Formats: sequence, structure tokens, C-alpha cells
Amino acid sequence: MSPIRISAAPAAITDSSGTRWESRRGFTGGRYADSYVTGETISGTGDQGLYRHELVAMTGFSQAVPAGNYRVTLKMREYWWSNANQRVFHVDAEGRRALSDIDIVKAVGKHRAYDRSFDVTVNDGRLDLAFRNVTDSALLSALEIVPLPSAPAVNEYHMTTRPSALTGEDGTRYAARAGFEGGRFNDSYRAGTSINGTTQNSVYYPEWVFMTAWRRPVTNGTYDVTLKMREAWATQAGQRVFSVNAEGQRALTDVDIFKAVGRDSAYDRTFRVDVKDGRLDLDFSAKANGALVSAISVKPVSSSVVTPNPTPSPNPTTPTPTPTPTPTPTPSQTPTTPPAPSTPLPQGVGGQWKMAMQDEFNGTKLDTAVWTAHRGLEPWTYGHPYNSSLDDYAFDPSRVAVRDGNLRLSWDRTPITVNNSSAPYTTTYPYTAGVAHTGKGFAFTHGFVEARIWVPETPGLWPAFWMLPTPVDKEWPPEIDIAEIIPDDTPDGLYKPHFNYHWKDAAGNNQQAHWKWYGEAGKSAAGTWHTYGLLWERGKLQVFFDGKPGPSYSGASVTNNPMYVVLSSGVRKGAKPANGTMLVDYLRVWQRP
Repeated sequence: MSPIRISAAPAAITDSSGTRWESRRGFTGGRYADSYVTGETISGTGDQGLYRHELVAMTGFSQAVPAGNYRVTLKMREYWWSNANQRVFHVDAEGRRALSDIDIVKAVGKHRAYDRSFDVTVNDGRLDLAFRNVTDSALLSALEIVPLPSAPAVNEYHMTTRPSALTGEDGTRYAARAGFEGGRFNDSYRAGTSINGTTQNSVYYPEWVFMTAWRRPVTNGTYDVTLKMREAWATQAGQRVFSVNAEGQRALTDVDIFKAVGRDSAYDRTFRVDVKDGRLDLDFSAKANGALVSAISVKPVSSSVVTPNPTPSPNPTTPTPTPTPTPTPTPSQTPTTPPAPSTPLPQGVGGQWKMAMQDEFNGTKLDTAVWTAHRGLEPWTYGHPYNSSLDDYAFDPSRVAVRDGNLRLSWDRTPITVNNSSAPYTTTYPYTAGVAHTGKGFAFTHGFVEARIWVPETPGLWPAFWMLPTPVDKEWPPEIDIAEIIPDDTPDGLYKPHFNYHWKDAAGNNQQAHWKWYGEAGKSAAGTWHTYGLLWERGKLQVFFDGKPGPSYSGASVTNNPMYVVLSSGVRKGAKPANGTMLVDYLRVWQRP
């Protein structure tokens, strides 16, 4: 297909090279401005007319395209703000973060052309972008979509962190730097120093530091990824320490180049990763100083034999990671998901049952016919936490994913602003988190509902498996809390599921059964997989933990009206937990024949 070029202008325009840019289309929301001062000179471009148009406060963009790989370029210019941090926003592509913390003034100043590009793989025939406001709102002058050649399936890929390509002393060709999120470049720090343990000085001289991620479209398959590094700044162990996740799994933990090989020595770390979504994603998290890399090599694995690490003996090779997800931040917590039985039945109860709803999360996308990846359905509840007096987060669909046989509900310390129906008209929360509920696609009355869940043992979280009444966000209570996995009220102070039931009495007053913890004494329910179930009968609620009965509630106040399922991550008010992910292996609902 030919490149797609769209201007923010209401009519098509032609740039200085004769290229035509279509009139504005495909955006969700936003308002248009033909520049506040049309005569203002825009630096850094010969196309004044292209950058003079502005669309601001849009929330999304969608364009039908054939499945494949694309390079998307956003063209921007800041007219309104004069200082850094006055306009900051993120861009998600196909449900994943593509650009973080765009701050035009901070990057290039006011009245100056600013382009940002990223590569994205489209598998569903439609390119979807989402704009996430941090401060003020997103801004765009034009957007370009250029198809890329298919990602190589059999060829190795080598990339330097230099802005231009280089050829190593052994003849290996390294492509120019591309695909990083964040970071800065240094090509001169101690560049004349002889680097120990290698004859490839030119490969290890450049440095890209303080990055948060690296992305590259690839054909689905298994790859050995090698990070090539050299420490030129640190003078002792512990001054630079960082970890690396690959495809959401911990690949390298506490990389400390100086501790491993000292200063000015080549240091390679290799790990194996399976890519199933058409894009290789590496995420870097620093414990001390910032992450560092000189070059990256990606080699496809053609057989099940592990490719030996070609680097010298001081450079360790990370063994093949377990193909089940390992959520951050604790690398020792590695959940293992066994295959589900072919005809699953509820755990802990007998009798005849028929499956009413089942999601094993074996695909690559959330089933939006059943699930909704944010709170509620009405405009003013979109994104809000369920209890703003207790919660320090708001929900965003970008924190919900289906991968490796699990529903993944993540949280991270990214401020998020949501709209209110009355003053104050916006609220900003310090964390962004994921939630998924079946309110749009599935509700039921009486039966057995069961989920298998893994949560990290991280203080300050509020992960939950619970139920609310239909229609969505129209009535409360009732509420059935099947498992709020928290340490409150437990005699050993460990994380355990808590059961509760909320209802309204005949006088219209809210009542509750109050928390009852359950599980195993002396053992935490966090850090390991567990099955949580609820038997809902007329006049009775009974929860189960790994097939064993827990607390119950009986009485005429037990609702007989349809309820839907909610799976939510979350952060308690005042807490500052590390970024992480809650995993759900499956959700199943049975009813009596």
C-alpha cells in the first residue's frame, strides 16, 4: 500500500516537496486551531503550512490498513506553551505504549517543528492510536503512516546505539539506532580507552543510557537477544544496576556491569525470548543510575537447541526462561500455569453443572464482546476508581492485555487525569491500573464462578475478584467480594483472600457482612497461583479457596438479581508500590442444568 498522510487541517494541503496531505479524518475527539499567530515563523522546517495547523485534546485515531508493519510519524509544533512540563502526553499504538512523555517545548522549544516516529505491527486490519494526557492535552499537526517491509524471520539483526550505522572490526554490519523509548546518547565518554575482552572497540564505545524500553517488529518466533555493554562511568559495584524484561517476563535481573567485569570491559548478556504478537518488546528498569547498552543483537532460533553464548567466559548467558509469565518486581516469583482440563468442573462442589461462560485467555486480545477494559459504561465513570476515598489509581485500557495464556492487569506509577461531572471537573491520580469486567457482555443469577489468579506480594496493592449488579453503574449495592487479596485483619499479617457481601436493607440503608479472611494459616496467598470460587445459591453465598470451602453468608438479603464479574488491580491511597502485574489464568461460570 502507499503511505497515508493526514493533516490536522480541514482541507487537504500540499507540502513544499509536492506531497499531498489529506484533510483531517480518523480522529476521536479534539478541537482544531489554524494557529494562533499565522505569521509566526516555525523553525526547523521548510513546510510552514504543514506545522501551522493544530488538532488538540484528541483521544484517539483509527485507520484501516492491511496487516503488517508500519512506521508512524507524528508531526508537531508547540505554539501555546513556553515552558517544559506544561504539555506532556503519551501515545499508545495497538494497545501498547509507543511514545512516552512527549514534551515538545522540552525537546525543541516553542515554535519549532518536532517529529516523533515509532514502528508498530498491525494484526487486525486497523491501526489504532490512543493519546494519553499527562499535563494539558495531546497536540498534532500531521500524521504519516508508511508501510515497512515484512520483518525478517531468518536473518540476524544487529543495531548500534549510534545515530548512524557502523561496521564492526569483524565485518558485522550494525544498523543505526532505532526503537528506543527515552534515553540519551554518548559517543565520546572515554572513547579513546582500550576496551578489555574484545577486539570490537567501535561496537562498545557508543552508549545509550536511561532508556525505559526498546521495541522492534519481528516475525513471530523464538529469538536469542544479546545486549552489548561497557561501563565507562562507574568506579565501583552498585553504582549502575538495572533489570530487563522481555515480552513482559523478567529476562535479566540486577545487571551490574562493573561488578561483573569491571570498568572499560566488554560485557554481553544473552537471553532467549518467544515473540507471539509481531513485536519484540524490551523494558528496562533501573535500581541505581540508569540502564545502559552499546549495541543489541537479535538472532532467530531455528531449533530447540540453545545457541551458545559467543562472548568470553566472564559474560554469563541467561538460561532459557520458563515460557510462563514472571511478573515484576520479584524475579523469584515465577507462576506456572498447567493446562486446563478438557471438561473443567467447579472445584469443591459436586453435582451436575453446565458451563455458562468460559474464558481461558488463550488468544492475544481481550474478547470485547464479553469484557470491558475500564470501569463502567457511562462517560463520567470511565476510568475512575471504584472508591476514590481509598484508591490512588484510575483505570486505563492500555493496562489490560491477553498474552501467554493469561489476562494481565497491570499498574504503574503514571499519573492519569479523568473527567468529573461537576466541579472539580478533572481529578488526577498518581497510578494507572487495569480492570476488566463482563458488564457489557455477560451477567448471571445463581451458579458457581471460579478464577485462577496470581498476584505479587507487593505492599500497597488491592487486587480483587468480585461482582456487581446490572445495569452497569446504575445501582449499588449489592456487591459480592469473592476475593480481595490483602493482608488486612489476618492474624499472621500475610496476604489472604477476603470475602464480603454488601446489600441494602428494607429501610434503604447499606449493610455488609464485613470482611472474613480465608486461606491457609501461616501461608501467603500472594506470589503463588490459587483458585478462588463462589457458590451462589438462593439465600446463600459460599466462597472456596483451591477447592476448599471458606467463609459464607446466608439470609434473605442475598440478591437474586443478575450480577457481572469484575477483575481489578489497584493501589491503595498513600501507597507507593513498584510497577507490576496481576495474572488471571481463566474465568469460568457454571449453572445447574
